[in-house]
Amino acid sequence: MSILWRATSVTVTNGNRFITVQAGDDIAALKPGATLHIDGHVLEVKRTYTTDGGIDTIETIENWDAGSATGKVAKGVLHPGAILALSEQAKQLIEASELLFGSQSVSPTADSIGKRDSSGRLKTTTPNANEDAVNKGYLKGAATRDVGTEPDNLPDTTELNKRLGTTGNVIKSISIPGGLSFIPDTLRKQVELSTQGKNTVLYNANGDPSVMVPIYKFRYEDLGFAGDPFGTGVATAFMVNGVEKSEVFIGAFQAHLHNSQVVSLPGLDPRTSVDFDTAKSWCQANGQGWHLMSEHEWAAIALWCMANGFEPRGNTNYGRAHDATHEIARRNDGGIAGDSSGNGAILTGSGPEAWRHDNSPFGIADLTGNIWEWSDQLKLVDGRVYCTTDNNFEEDEINWVPQGHYLSNESGNLTLKNSPGVSNEDGLSTDWGALSKESGYSESQLLQRLLFSPAGIIPQGRLYARTGGERLPFRGGGWSSGSNAGLAARGLNYERSSTGSSIGFRPAFVA
Repeated sequence: MSILWRATSVTVTNGNRFITVQAGDDIAALKPGATLHIDGHVLEVKRTYTTDGGIDTIETIENWDAGSATGKVAKGVLHPGAILALSEQAKQLIEASELLFGSQSVSPTADSIGKRDSSGRLKTTTPNANEDAVNKGYLKGAATRDVGTEPDNLPDTTELNKRLGTTGNVIKSISIPGGLSFIPDTLRKQVELSTQGKNTVLYNANGDPSVMVPIYKFRYEDLGFAGDPFGTGVATAFMVNGVEKSEVFIGAFQAHLHNSQVVSLPGLDPRTSVDFDTAKSWCQANGQGWHLMSEHEWAAIALWCMANGFEPRGNTNYGRAHDATHEIARRNDGGIAGDSSGNGAILTGSGPEAWRHDNSPFGIADLTGNIWEWSDQLKLVDGRVYCTTDNNFEEDEINWVPQGHYLSNESGNLTLKNSPGVSNEDGLSTDWGALSKESGYSESQLLQRLLFSPAGIIPQGRLYARTGGERLPFRGGGWSSGSNAGLAARGLNYERSSTGSSIGFRPAFVA
Protein backbone atom coordinates (compact mmCIF):
# COMPACT_ATOMS: atom_id res chain seq x y z
CA MET A 1 0.00 0.00 0.00
CA SER A 2 1.47 3.39 -1.06
CA ILE A 3 0.98 5.93 1.74
CA LEU A 4 0.77 9.56 0.69
CA TRP A 5 -0.45 11.09 3.96
CA ARG A 6 -0.40 10.25 7.68
CA ALA A 7 -1.99 11.73 10.77
CA THR A 8 -1.36 10.71 14.37
CA SER A 9 -4.55 12.33 15.64
CA VAL A 10 -7.86 12.94 13.93
CA THR A 11 -11.36 13.41 15.31
CA VAL A 12 -14.28 11.46 13.85
CA THR A 13 -17.95 11.99 14.59
CA ASN A 14 -20.51 9.24 14.23
CA GLY A 15 -22.89 9.85 11.32
CA ASN A 16 -20.74 12.69 9.99
CA ARG A 17 -18.49 12.89 6.95
CA PHE A 18 -16.23 15.69 8.22
CA ILE A 19 -12.97 14.61 9.90
CA THR A 20 -10.74 17.15 11.64
CA VAL A 21 -6.98 16.77 11.88
CA GLN A 22 -5.12 17.66 15.08
CA ALA A 23 -1.68 16.33 14.16
CA GLY A 24 -0.51 15.09 10.80
CA ASP A 25 1.00 15.77 7.39
CA ASP A 26 -0.13 18.62 5.16
CA ILE A 27 -3.66 17.74 4.01
CA ALA A 28 -2.85 19.20 0.59
CA ALA A 29 -1.30 15.81 -0.15
CA LEU A 30 -4.79 14.25 -0.09
CA LYS A 31 -6.50 14.47 -3.45
CA PRO A 32 -10.17 13.82 -4.22
CA GLY A 33 -10.62 10.13 -4.82
CA ALA A 34 -7.86 9.06 -2.43
CA THR A 35 -8.82 6.52 0.21
CA LEU A 36 -8.60 7.23 3.93
CA HIS A 37 -7.92 4.33 6.32
CA ILE A 38 -8.93 4.69 9.98
CA ASP A 39 -9.13 1.68 12.34
CA GLY A 40 -9.77 -0.72 9.47
CA HIS A 41 -12.48 1.48 7.94
CA VAL A 42 -12.00 2.84 4.42
CA LEU A 43 -13.48 6.16 3.26
CA GLU A 44 -13.16 8.01 -0.03
CA VAL A 45 -11.88 11.59 0.12
CA LYS A 46 -14.18 14.16 -1.45
CA ARG A 47 -12.14 17.28 -0.63
CA THR A 48 -9.84 18.87 1.97
CA TYR A 49 -9.81 22.41 3.32
CA THR A 50 -8.74 24.56 6.26
CA THR A 51 -11.45 26.43 8.18
CA ASP A 52 -11.28 30.12 9.02
CA GLY A 53 -10.24 29.00 12.48
CA GLY A 54 -7.24 27.13 11.06
CA ILE A 55 -8.60 23.59 11.50
CA ASP A 56 -7.55 21.13 8.80
CA THR A 57 -10.65 19.26 7.67
CA ILE A 58 -11.26 16.26 5.41
CA GLU A 59 -14.68 15.76 3.85
CA THR A 60 -15.38 12.18 2.77
CA ILE A 61 -17.99 10.78 0.41
CA GLU A 62 -19.36 8.42 3.05
CA ASN A 63 -20.38 9.16 6.63
CA TRP A 64 -18.22 7.78 9.44
CA ASP A 65 -20.38 5.20 11.25
CA ALA A 66 -18.05 3.61 13.80
CA GLY A 67 -18.62 5.91 16.76
CA SER A 68 -17.24 9.30 17.77
CA ALA A 69 -13.64 9.53 18.93
CA THR A 70 -10.56 11.76 19.10
CA GLY A 71 -6.93 10.77 18.68
CA LYS A 72 -7.44 8.25 15.87
CA VAL A 73 -4.53 7.41 13.56
CA ALA A 74 -5.30 7.93 9.86
CA LYS A 75 -3.52 7.08 6.61
CA GLY A 76 -4.23 8.34 3.10
CA VAL A 77 -3.49 5.97 0.24
CA LEU A 78 -2.48 6.91 -3.28
CA HIS A 79 -5.24 6.93 -5.85
CA PRO A 80 -4.51 5.56 -9.37
CA GLY A 81 -3.75 8.95 -10.90
CA ALA A 82 -1.04 9.68 -8.37
CA ILE A 83 0.49 6.25 -8.89
CA LEU A 84 0.67 6.95 -12.63
CA ALA A 85 2.42 10.27 -12.05
CA LEU A 86 5.02 8.83 -9.66
CA SER A 87 6.01 5.98 -11.95
CA GLU A 88 6.09 8.08 -15.12
CA GLN A 89 9.74 9.06 -15.18
CA ALA A 90 11.03 5.58 -14.41
CA LYS A 91 9.04 4.10 -17.27
CA GLN A 92 10.30 6.75 -19.66
CA LEU A 93 13.91 5.94 -18.79
CA ILE A 94 13.26 2.23 -19.31
CA GLU A 95 11.88 2.99 -22.75
CA ALA A 96 14.95 5.06 -23.62
CA SER A 97 17.37 2.41 -22.38
CA GLU A 98 15.66 -0.24 -24.51
CA LEU A 99 16.61 1.71 -27.58
CA LEU A 100 20.11 2.75 -26.44
CA PHE A 101 21.45 -0.45 -24.90
CA GLY A 102 19.63 -2.76 -27.25
CA SER A 103 21.72 -1.25 -30.10
CA GLN A 104 18.57 -0.66 -32.11
CA SER A 105 17.86 2.29 -34.35
CA VAL A 106 14.46 3.40 -35.55
CA SER A 107 13.78 4.57 -39.08
CA PRO A 108 10.01 4.39 -39.42
CA THR A 109 8.51 4.41 -42.86
CA ALA A 110 5.84 6.96 -43.62
CA ASP A 111 3.06 4.52 -42.85
CA SER A 112 4.41 2.25 -40.10
CA ILE A 113 5.90 2.05 -36.63
CA GLY A 114 8.24 -0.58 -35.25
CA LYS A 115 6.74 -3.60 -33.53
CA ARG A 116 8.23 -4.90 -30.30
CA ASP A 117 9.00 -8.49 -29.43
CA SER A 118 7.92 -10.25 -26.23
CA SER A 119 10.73 -8.57 -24.28
CA GLY A 120 9.65 -5.15 -25.43
CA ARG A 121 12.56 -4.51 -27.83
CA LEU A 122 12.12 -3.27 -31.38
CA LYS A 123 12.17 -6.20 -33.80
CA THR A 124 14.13 -4.74 -36.70
CA THR A 125 16.33 -1.81 -37.58
CA THR A 126 14.00 -0.72 -40.34
CA PRO A 127 10.47 -1.97 -39.73
CA ASN A 128 8.54 -3.42 -42.62
CA ALA A 129 4.82 -2.60 -42.57
CA ASN A 130 3.86 -6.18 -43.45
CA GLU A 131 6.19 -8.05 -41.11
CA ASP A 132 7.77 -6.05 -38.30
CA ALA A 133 5.66 -2.92 -38.02
CA VAL A 134 2.15 -1.82 -37.27
CA ASN A 135 0.55 0.05 -40.15
CA LYS A 136 -0.46 3.43 -38.76
CA GLY A 137 -3.50 3.68 -40.99
CA TYR A 138 -4.85 0.50 -39.38
CA LEU A 139 -5.28 1.98 -35.91
CA LYS A 140 -5.36 5.68 -36.75
CA GLY A 141 -3.47 6.52 -33.55
CA ALA A 142 -6.10 4.97 -31.30
CA ALA A 143 -4.22 1.97 -29.97
CA THR A 144 -0.64 3.17 -30.38
CA ARG A 145 1.61 6.23 -30.32
CA ASP A 146 3.84 6.83 -33.31
CA VAL A 147 7.60 6.50 -33.00
CA GLY A 148 9.05 9.72 -34.38
CA THR A 149 6.09 11.89 -33.42
CA GLU A 150 7.11 15.52 -33.16
CA PRO A 151 6.84 17.28 -29.76
CA ASP A 152 4.26 19.77 -31.02
CA ASN A 153 1.89 16.88 -31.67
CA LEU A 154 1.75 15.87 -28.03
CA PRO A 155 -1.79 15.58 -26.66
CA ASP A 156 -2.99 18.20 -24.25
CA THR A 157 -3.32 16.35 -20.95
CA THR A 158 -4.48 19.31 -18.87
CA GLU A 159 -8.00 17.97 -18.41
CA LEU A 160 -6.77 14.45 -17.68
CA ASN A 161 -4.29 15.73 -15.08
CA LYS A 162 -7.06 17.70 -13.41
CA ARG A 163 -9.30 14.64 -13.20
CA LEU A 164 -6.55 12.25 -12.09
CA GLY A 165 -5.00 14.69 -9.62
CA THR A 166 -1.60 14.58 -11.35
CA THR A 167 0.63 17.43 -12.45
CA GLY A 168 2.69 17.98 -15.57
CA ASN A 169 2.45 16.01 -18.79
CA VAL A 170 1.42 12.42 -18.25
CA ILE A 171 2.65 11.68 -21.77
CA LYS A 172 5.98 13.31 -22.66
CA SER A 173 8.39 13.42 -25.57
CA ILE A 174 11.96 12.23 -24.96
CA SER A 175 14.96 13.13 -27.12
CA ILE A 176 17.87 10.67 -27.18
CA PRO A 177 21.23 10.67 -29.02
CA GLY A 178 20.77 10.57 -32.76
CA GLY A 179 18.04 13.20 -32.75
CA LEU A 180 15.13 10.77 -32.36
CA SER A 181 12.09 12.16 -30.57
CA PHE A 182 9.48 9.66 -29.44
CA ILE A 183 6.60 9.26 -27.00
CA PRO A 184 6.74 6.48 -24.41
CA ASP A 185 3.08 5.96 -23.67
CA THR A 186 3.39 5.91 -19.90
CA LEU A 187 -0.30 6.42 -19.27
CA ARG A 188 -1.30 3.27 -21.14
CA LYS A 189 1.51 1.20 -19.66
CA GLN A 190 0.67 2.20 -16.12
CA VAL A 191 -3.08 1.76 -16.53
CA GLU A 192 -2.48 -1.73 -17.89
CA LEU A 193 -0.01 -2.50 -15.09
CA SER A 194 -2.20 -1.20 -12.27
CA THR A 195 -5.31 -2.99 -13.56
CA GLN A 196 -3.51 -6.26 -14.39
CA GLY A 197 -4.37 -5.76 -18.03
CA LYS A 198 -8.11 -5.38 -17.45
CA ASN A 199 -8.03 -1.77 -18.70
CA THR A 200 -6.05 -0.02 -21.40
CA VAL A 201 -5.92 3.48 -22.87
CA LEU A 202 -6.87 4.42 -26.43
CA TYR A 203 -6.72 7.88 -27.96
CA ASN A 204 -9.14 9.82 -30.11
CA ALA A 205 -8.19 11.98 -33.09
CA ASN A 206 -7.51 14.92 -30.76
CA GLY A 207 -5.05 12.82 -28.75
CA ASP A 208 -7.36 12.70 -25.73
CA PRO A 209 -7.22 9.40 -23.80
CA SER A 210 -10.06 7.04 -22.92
CA VAL A 211 -9.98 4.18 -20.46
CA MET A 212 -11.22 1.10 -22.29
CA VAL A 213 -12.02 -2.46 -21.22
CA PRO A 214 -10.91 -5.19 -23.65
CA ILE A 215 -13.49 -7.96 -24.05
CA TYR A 216 -11.84 -11.01 -25.56
CA LYS A 217 -13.33 -13.27 -28.22
CA PHE A 218 -15.42 -16.21 -27.05
CA ARG A 219 -17.70 -18.83 -28.55
CA TYR A 220 -21.32 -19.27 -27.57
CA GLU A 221 -20.85 -22.93 -26.66
CA ASP A 222 -18.09 -21.97 -24.19
CA LEU A 223 -20.49 -19.94 -22.07
CA GLY A 224 -21.67 -23.17 -20.47
CA PHE A 225 -25.42 -22.64 -20.78
CA ALA A 226 -27.37 -25.90 -20.71
CA GLY A 227 -28.47 -26.97 -24.17
CA ASP A 228 -26.44 -24.24 -25.93
CA PRO A 229 -29.49 -21.99 -26.47
CA PHE A 230 -27.42 -19.55 -28.56
CA GLY A 231 -25.88 -22.18 -30.81
CA THR A 232 -22.18 -22.51 -31.51
CA GLY A 233 -19.48 -20.38 -33.02
CA VAL A 234 -17.78 -17.06 -32.31
CA ALA A 235 -20.05 -14.44 -30.75
CA THR A 236 -21.25 -11.88 -33.28
CA ALA A 237 -19.59 -9.02 -31.34
CA PHE A 238 -16.23 -10.38 -32.54
CA MET A 239 -17.21 -10.68 -36.20
CA VAL A 240 -16.96 -7.53 -38.33
CA ASN A 241 -18.26 -8.03 -41.86
CA GLY A 242 -17.37 -11.71 -41.57
CA VAL A 243 -13.85 -11.14 -40.23
CA GLU A 244 -13.02 -12.46 -36.75
CA LYS A 245 -11.58 -9.99 -34.24
CA SER A 246 -9.59 -11.05 -31.20
CA GLU A 247 -11.25 -8.47 -28.96
CA VAL A 248 -13.47 -5.43 -28.79
CA PHE A 249 -12.75 -2.43 -26.59
CA ILE A 250 -15.64 -0.96 -24.60
CA GLY A 251 -15.57 2.39 -22.83
CA ALA A 252 -15.10 1.73 -19.12
CA PHE A 253 -17.30 4.77 -18.52
CA GLN A 254 -20.28 6.42 -20.14
CA ALA A 255 -19.30 9.01 -22.72
CA HIS A 256 -18.23 12.56 -21.95
CA LEU A 257 -17.71 15.12 -24.73
CA HIS A 258 -14.39 17.02 -24.75
CA ASN A 259 -13.22 19.22 -27.64
CA SER A 260 -16.08 17.87 -29.80
CA GLN A 261 -14.85 14.29 -29.42
CA VAL A 262 -15.73 11.50 -27.05
CA VAL A 263 -13.73 10.37 -24.02
CA SER A 264 -14.35 7.60 -21.50
CA LEU A 265 -12.84 8.73 -18.20
CA PRO A 266 -13.79 8.51 -14.52
CA GLY A 267 -15.34 11.25 -12.45
CA LEU A 268 -17.02 13.20 -15.26
CA ASP A 269 -20.59 14.16 -16.07
CA PRO A 270 -21.89 11.69 -18.67
CA ARG A 271 -22.98 13.49 -21.82
CA THR A 272 -26.77 13.47 -22.15
CA SER A 273 -29.47 15.28 -24.14
CA VAL A 274 -28.09 13.85 -27.36
CA ASP A 275 -30.00 12.18 -30.20
CA PHE A 276 -29.01 8.89 -31.82
CA ASP A 277 -27.35 10.28 -34.94
CA THR A 278 -25.31 12.85 -33.02
CA ALA A 279 -24.10 10.27 -30.52
CA LYS A 280 -23.06 8.01 -33.37
CA SER A 281 -21.27 10.77 -35.29
CA TRP A 282 -19.39 11.93 -32.19
CA CYS A 283 -18.04 8.42 -31.66
CA GLN A 284 -17.03 8.12 -35.31
CA ALA A 285 -15.24 11.48 -35.11
CA ASN A 286 -12.77 9.87 -32.68
CA GLY A 287 -11.14 8.13 -35.64
CA GLN A 288 -11.09 4.85 -37.52
CA GLY A 289 -12.34 1.91 -35.47
CA TRP A 290 -14.31 4.06 -33.02
CA HIS A 291 -18.07 3.65 -32.98
CA LEU A 292 -21.20 3.84 -30.88
CA MET A 293 -21.48 0.71 -28.76
CA SER A 294 -23.56 -1.82 -30.63
CA GLU A 295 -26.32 -4.29 -29.83
CA HIS A 296 -23.87 -7.10 -30.62
CA GLU A 297 -21.37 -5.81 -28.07
CA TRP A 298 -24.00 -5.15 -25.41
CA ALA A 299 -25.45 -8.65 -25.79
CA ALA A 300 -22.03 -10.32 -25.68
CA ILE A 301 -21.19 -8.57 -22.41
CA ALA A 302 -24.59 -9.41 -20.92
CA LEU A 303 -24.17 -13.09 -21.81
CA TRP A 304 -20.65 -13.09 -20.37
CA CYS A 305 -22.04 -11.66 -17.13
CA MET A 306 -24.77 -14.29 -16.96
CA ALA A 307 -22.27 -17.08 -17.68
CA ASN A 308 -20.17 -15.83 -14.78
CA GLY A 309 -23.14 -15.71 -12.44
CA PHE A 310 -23.15 -11.96 -11.91
CA GLU A 311 -25.53 -9.16 -12.90
CA PRO A 312 -24.23 -5.68 -12.04
CA ARG A 313 -26.31 -3.36 -9.92
CA GLY A 314 -26.16 0.36 -10.52
CA ASN A 315 -27.60 3.80 -9.95
CA THR A 316 -31.26 2.90 -10.15
CA ASN A 317 -32.59 5.12 -7.36
CA TYR A 318 -31.25 8.67 -7.58
CA GLY A 319 -27.61 7.97 -6.78
CA ARG A 320 -27.95 4.59 -5.12
CA ALA A 321 -28.95 1.03 -5.97
CA HIS A 322 -32.65 0.44 -5.36
CA ASP A 323 -31.93 -3.13 -4.20
CA ALA A 324 -28.84 -2.30 -2.10
CA THR A 325 -29.40 1.20 -0.77
CA HIS A 326 -26.04 1.25 1.04
CA GLU A 327 -24.40 1.31 -2.39
CA ILE A 328 -24.12 4.98 -3.31
CA ALA A 329 -22.19 7.21 -5.68
CA ARG A 330 -21.43 10.88 -6.23
CA ARG A 331 -24.41 12.65 -7.79
CA ASN A 332 -23.70 15.26 -10.46
CA ASP A 333 -25.91 17.77 -8.68
CA GLY A 334 -24.28 17.17 -5.29
CA GLY A 335 -27.54 15.82 -3.89
CA ILE A 336 -27.82 13.05 -1.35
CA ALA A 337 -28.31 9.53 -2.69
CA GLY A 338 -31.97 8.51 -2.71
CA ASP A 339 -33.37 12.05 -2.75
CA SER A 340 -35.82 12.11 -5.66
CA SER A 341 -35.42 15.84 -6.25
CA GLY A 342 -32.93 17.12 -8.77
CA ASN A 343 -30.96 15.24 -11.41
CA GLY A 344 -30.11 11.79 -10.10
CA ALA A 345 -27.25 10.99 -12.49
CA ILE A 346 -23.82 10.26 -11.02
CA LEU A 347 -20.26 11.04 -12.03
CA THR A 348 -18.91 8.30 -14.25
CA GLY A 349 -17.54 5.31 -12.39
CA SER A 350 -18.10 6.77 -8.92
CA GLY A 351 -20.14 3.79 -7.73
CA PRO A 352 -18.87 0.61 -6.03
CA GLU A 353 -17.43 -2.52 -7.65
CA ALA A 354 -20.89 -4.12 -7.72
CA TRP A 355 -21.78 -1.54 -10.38
CA ARG A 356 -19.09 -2.88 -12.73
CA HIS A 357 -19.81 -5.66 -15.21
CA ASP A 358 -17.34 -8.08 -13.58
CA ASN A 359 -17.72 -7.00 -9.93
CA SER A 360 -14.16 -5.66 -9.91
CA PRO A 361 -12.69 -2.13 -9.74
CA PHE A 362 -11.70 -2.41 -13.40
CA GLY A 363 -14.91 -3.55 -15.09
CA ILE A 364 -17.29 -1.62 -17.33
CA ALA A 365 -19.14 0.85 -15.10
CA ASP A 366 -22.82 1.74 -15.06
CA LEU A 367 -24.27 -0.66 -17.62
CA THR A 368 -27.24 -0.89 -15.26
CA GLY A 369 -28.95 2.40 -14.50
CA ASN A 370 -27.59 5.95 -14.30
CA ILE A 371 -28.44 7.00 -17.87
CA TRP A 372 -29.91 5.11 -20.80
CA GLU A 373 -27.37 4.47 -23.58
CA TRP A 374 -28.07 4.72 -27.29
CA SER A 375 -27.14 1.46 -29.03
CA ASP A 376 -26.34 0.88 -32.70
CA GLN A 377 -27.08 -1.70 -35.42
CA LEU A 378 -30.73 -2.53 -34.65
CA LYS A 379 -34.02 -0.70 -35.05
CA LEU A 380 -37.77 -1.18 -35.43
CA VAL A 381 -39.69 0.15 -38.42
CA ASP A 382 -43.44 -0.26 -37.91
CA GLY A 383 -42.65 -3.18 -35.64
CA ARG A 384 -40.29 -4.97 -38.02
CA VAL A 385 -36.77 -5.69 -36.78
CA TYR A 386 -33.85 -4.46 -38.87
CA CYS A 387 -30.28 -5.24 -37.80
CA THR A 388 -26.78 -6.10 -38.92
CA THR A 389 -25.85 -9.78 -39.02
CA ASP A 390 -22.60 -9.18 -37.18
CA ASN A 391 -20.74 -6.29 -35.55
CA ASN A 392 -20.17 -4.40 -38.80
CA PHE A 393 -20.24 -0.91 -37.34
CA GLU A 394 -19.34 0.65 -40.70
CA GLU A 395 -22.39 -0.83 -42.46
CA ASP A 396 -24.69 1.86 -43.83
CA GLU A 397 -28.04 1.78 -42.10
CA ILE A 398 -29.80 1.41 -45.44
CA ASN A 399 -28.15 -2.03 -45.69
CA TRP A 400 -29.30 -3.32 -42.31
CA VAL A 401 -31.10 -6.60 -42.93
CA PRO A 402 -34.89 -6.71 -42.48
CA GLN A 403 -35.74 -9.73 -40.38
CA GLY A 404 -38.86 -11.86 -40.67
CA HIS A 405 -39.72 -10.88 -37.11
CA TYR A 406 -42.07 -8.23 -35.83
CA LEU A 407 -42.99 -6.70 -32.50
CA SER A 408 -46.76 -6.30 -32.42
CA ASN A 409 -49.24 -4.57 -30.13
CA GLU A 410 -51.66 -7.41 -29.51
CA SER A 411 -54.46 -5.87 -27.43
CA GLY A 412 -51.94 -4.01 -25.32
CA ASN A 413 -49.43 -6.86 -25.06
CA LEU A 414 -46.06 -6.73 -26.79
CA THR A 415 -45.81 -9.91 -28.86
CA LEU A 416 -43.19 -11.35 -31.20
CA LYS A 417 -44.57 -12.53 -34.53
CA ASN A 418 -43.26 -13.77 -37.87
CA SER A 419 -45.58 -11.56 -39.87
CA PRO A 420 -46.71 -7.95 -39.61
CA GLY A 421 -48.87 -7.27 -36.61
CA VAL A 422 -50.52 -4.23 -35.06
CA SER A 423 -48.33 -1.12 -35.29
CA ASN A 424 -49.28 2.09 -33.53
CA GLU A 425 -47.96 4.81 -31.24
CA ASP A 426 -49.16 3.28 -27.97
CA GLY A 427 -46.41 3.08 -25.38
CA LEU A 428 -46.18 -0.48 -24.03
CA SER A 429 -43.79 -2.32 -21.73
CA THR A 430 -43.14 -5.76 -20.29
CA ASP A 431 -40.44 -7.53 -18.34
CA TRP A 432 -38.18 -8.66 -21.14
CA GLY A 433 -38.11 -12.25 -19.93
CA ALA A 434 -41.92 -12.37 -20.11
CA LEU A 435 -42.15 -11.09 -23.70
CA SER A 436 -45.01 -12.91 -25.46
CA LYS A 437 -44.57 -14.90 -28.66
CA GLU A 438 -47.35 -15.90 -31.03
CA SER A 439 -48.34 -19.54 -31.21
CA GLY A 440 -45.96 -21.40 -33.51
CA TYR A 441 -43.44 -18.57 -33.50
CA SER A 442 -40.31 -19.49 -35.51
CA GLU A 443 -37.24 -18.33 -33.62
CA SER A 444 -34.32 -16.35 -34.98
CA GLN A 445 -30.99 -17.44 -33.52
CA LEU A 446 -29.58 -14.00 -34.34
CA LEU A 447 -32.31 -12.23 -32.35
CA GLN A 448 -31.82 -14.65 -29.48
CA ARG A 449 -28.10 -13.89 -29.52
CA LEU A 450 -28.91 -10.17 -29.44
CA LEU A 451 -31.16 -10.74 -26.41
CA PHE A 452 -34.13 -9.52 -28.41
CA SER A 453 -36.01 -12.81 -28.23
CA PRO A 454 -35.77 -14.55 -24.82
CA ALA A 455 -34.02 -17.94 -25.01
CA GLY A 456 -34.03 -19.16 -21.41
CA ILE A 457 -31.19 -16.99 -20.12
CA ILE A 458 -33.00 -14.04 -18.59
CA PRO A 459 -31.07 -11.00 -17.34
CA GLN A 460 -33.04 -8.38 -15.43
CA GLY A 461 -34.61 -5.53 -17.34
CA ARG A 462 -37.78 -4.22 -18.94
CA LEU A 463 -38.64 -3.73 -22.60
CA TYR A 464 -40.37 -0.47 -23.60
CA ALA A 465 -41.66 -0.13 -27.15
CA ARG A 466 -43.96 1.54 -29.62
CA THR A 467 -44.74 -0.63 -32.61
CA GLY A 468 -45.41 2.24 -35.02
CA GLY A 469 -42.80 4.37 -36.81
CA GLU A 470 -39.02 4.10 -36.66
CA ARG A 471 -37.55 3.33 -33.21
CA LEU A 472 -33.85 3.24 -32.28
CA PRO A 473 -32.77 1.43 -29.09
CA PHE A 474 -31.20 2.57 -25.88
CA ARG A 475 -30.09 0.21 -23.14
CA GLY A 476 -29.55 -0.33 -19.43
CA GLY A 477 -32.00 1.95 -17.63
CA GLY A 478 -31.82 5.28 -15.85
CA TRP A 479 -31.29 6.65 -12.37
CA SER A 480 -34.95 6.18 -11.42
CA SER A 481 -35.64 2.87 -13.18
CA GLY A 482 -35.49 0.64 -10.11
CA SER A 483 -35.96 -3.04 -10.94
CA ASN A 484 -36.80 -2.16 -14.56
CA ALA A 485 -33.11 -1.41 -15.21
CA GLY A 486 -30.63 -4.14 -16.04
CA LEU A 487 -28.65 -5.87 -18.75
CA ALA A 488 -31.85 -6.73 -20.62
CA ALA A 489 -33.43 -3.27 -20.32
CA ARG A 490 -34.15 -1.84 -23.76
CA GLY A 491 -36.09 1.18 -24.91
CA LEU A 492 -37.62 1.02 -28.39
CA ASN A 493 -40.16 3.72 -27.76
CA TYR A 494 -38.23 6.80 -28.89
CA GLU A 495 -37.42 8.21 -32.31
CA ARG A 496 -33.86 8.77 -33.50
CA SER A 497 -34.25 12.53 -32.95
CA SER A 498 -35.27 12.12 -29.30
CA THR A 499 -33.14 13.63 -26.55
CA GLY A 500 -33.36 13.82 -22.80
CA SER A 501 -31.36 14.39 -19.64
CA SER A 502 -31.43 10.65 -18.94
CA ILE A 503 -30.20 9.50 -22.37
CA GLY A 504 -26.51 9.26 -23.23
CA PHE A 505 -24.16 6.77 -24.89
CA ARG A 506 -20.86 4.88 -24.67
CA PRO A 507 -17.96 4.57 -27.12
CA ALA A 508 -16.42 1.33 -28.40
CA PHE A 509 -13.44 0.49 -30.57
CA VAL A 510 -12.47 -2.39 -32.86
CA ALA A 511 -9.13 -2.50 -34.69
